Amino acid sequence: MNGIYRSMFVALALAGGFSNSAHALFGGGGRTVYCTNCATTDQADRIIENGTRLIQAIQGASSANTRAVSENARIVAEANATTEQRMEHARIAARYDLTDPCTVTAPGRGNVVVGERERGHASGRGASGGGGGGRAPATSGVSTPMRDAIAISEGSRPPPEPEATAALASRGACSSFVRGGERERMCIGAKFELGLSSGLPNADVRAETLFDGPQRVSDQQKGIVRRLSVPNGDSSERTAIAAYIRNLETPLDLRALRPKELDSIAGRNYMAMRDSYEAVMSLASKPLRDQELMMLDNRESLSAINQILAGADASFVRRWLDSVYPAWASRGISALELMNLEAVRRYKNEGWYVRMAQQDERNLALESANMQALQIWQNNQMLERQQQQNILLGAIAGVLLRGEKMPGLIAQHKAAQTP
Repeated sequence: MNGIYRSMFVALALAGGFSNSAHALFGGGGRTVYCTNCATTDQADRIIENGTRLIQAIQGASSANTRAVSENARIVAEANATTEQRMEHARIAARYDLTDPCTVTAPGRGNVVVGERERGHASGRGASGGGGGGRAPATSGVSTPMRDAIAISEGSRPPPEPEATAALASRGACSSFVRGGERERMCIGAKFELGLSSGLPNADVRAETLFDGPQRVSDQQKGIVRRLSVPNGDSSERTAIAAYIRNLETPLDLRALRPKELDSIAGRNYMAMRDSYEAVMSLASKPLRDQELMMLDNRESLSAINQILAGADASFVRRWLDSVYPAWASRGISALELMNLEAVRRYKNEGWYVRMAQQDERNLALESANMQALQIWQNNQMLERQQQQNILLGAIAGVLLRGEKMPGLIAQHKAAQTP
């Protein structure tokens, strides 16, 4: 390439020189004139050198331009690849994006198996079948007579004469729960001490004790304040529940038979009938015990609560818990309160409605699936309660049938006996 350009420049230089010499020779009237502008060897070399430099400059610019174009193409290609990678990552992430990812897994936090299988000890005689044991007798917040009455009813102590048990329970109720009205008038008439040591007026005879939680004096001034979480262990609230179950289950018991009395045919018959009585009463009081256990606070719930507090509803949930059970941060809440929280943090939470209004169809479907899972769990709880009701209805039918049919059966059995 350089040779071709060099030849071209030499030819141009010689042609230029020859033209000037011819003009001087023939155009000057035949006189001989020496050409001063004719190309010399040095001039030709300089022309060729300049041409070579120009060619090199053109080639350098072309190479630089080619490299720049290649570099730009590489940058554009890398940028496109990075953009496509990020878009693909966003598409994949969107498949697993949730409206509030922290709260979705909250029910599965903590020791789920233990939480579903282990329920602790409940109050009442039916919890042990009249054999005592289980948790320690309730003692907090009540007077000594009421403690003794509860222990006798739960089978932890042999019962005295029914009259003695009745006096013990009445004295304990007056000093622990009675306040106002006819109950207070009767306590005064019986010369029993009044004290309200539990701080829970008439909690031993009110259904609200099991359905809404034991009510304090300030609660009753407002009407009813729902307290679905009750301190576990030996607390005034739990003692009040035990006293209420006692009044429903076995308020008065027969005197405990002495060993000599039991060592007889009548004594053994009594033992057999007593076992039947304990079984029936334990069945009848089963819903009472289940309700009590579902109201007891449980630290296992803290795992779910803390997970919910990491989500979008944290502010609402914290205000709600501070209002319904101020001790939640250290003690947790009950199973009933946790189920209630799952409902109110949606239905009663304005922020949840705003968040749902901003979601696309996919996220709305995911939230719907989460709520359906909660409904399945609640339906399972309802099915368990329904089964209990069916069993209770069967037991009641059996009692009625025995009362109707057993006398005739006994008479026919006696008539068929041979001398």
